[in-house]
Amino acid sequence: KRPQSRRRRAFSVCTMWRDPVTLPPTAPTNSTRTQNFPHAFAYELPHHWVVGVERTFERAPGKGLAFRAEIYRREVANPRPRYENLYEALNTFPEVEPDRVRIAPDQANAEGIELFLRGRSGPRFGWWINYTYATTEDLIDGRWTPRHFDQRHTVNLDLDYSVGKHWHINVAWRFHTGWPTTPLDLAVEEDDEGELEFVPELGDLYSQRLPEYHRLDLRASREWKVGGGVLGFYVDIQNLYNRKNLAGFDVQIEDEDDAVGLIFEPEYWAKIQPSAGGTFEF
Repeated sequence: KRPQSRRRRAFSVCTMWRDPVTLPPTAPTNSTRTQNFPHAFAYELPHHWVVGVERTFERAPGKGLAFRAEIYRREVANPRPRYENLYEALNTFPEVEPDRVRIAPDQANAEGIELFLRGRSGPRFGWWINYTYATTEDLIDGRWTPRHFDQRHTVNLDLDYSVGKHWHINVAWRFHTGWPTTPLDLAVEEDDEGELEFVPELGDLYSQRLPEYHRLDLRASREWKVGGGVLGFYVDIQNLYNRKNLAGFDVQIEDEDDAVGLIFEPEYWAKIQPSAGGTFEF
């Protein structure tokens, strides 16, 4: 009988989307990733279109609205291959992580629309808000796939209020759709010795998404005129309501009492984060 055990071990992914693009033999081989590549990269060929309109509505001195709308599209032929980490966004040395894969798309597109509105209600209070709908995709093996940082919906709201002659209070809220992620499962394979082993099996690239990201930031600042310059001091609190925004996962294989499974340990962006500092302009 197999002895009972409880183990966690890191998984390893070795996969590539699209055939490898290679370097000429005369190119420098400082990195092990560029060795044994006999062919050259094709030139990346981007095309970018932007159409925008801007309008200002002034009701009185110091009061009014400004509106801007833009539609853009960017097409890239022969995009350069790149390496990405599928699950861990927070890495000091991403190159050595087992979830690192090479992605070599045939084409890349980015398109979207951005709406921006700014207003002032007198000399003390101002605000702005913008909304963006955007897609950023790669064509891989005949299928359009979102990029790792694809954000379909993004909203930014900023409020600024002057207290007296020197103090300023700023509140900013940020929101965007969750980034894409790749499903992962375990498959059973036979090793060289004829024994069964569990290996990670990737699903469709970036076919799922993390939860949405949002946070509220607060900043108070003051300025003094000192000689020929301006001395500034600020107190800043990021993620004021301490939102746990999921950044990714640390994935391990757990083997316990004849049961094998994947363990997804969540990793989060920074929680509430206060800071203070100063500036001097001259």
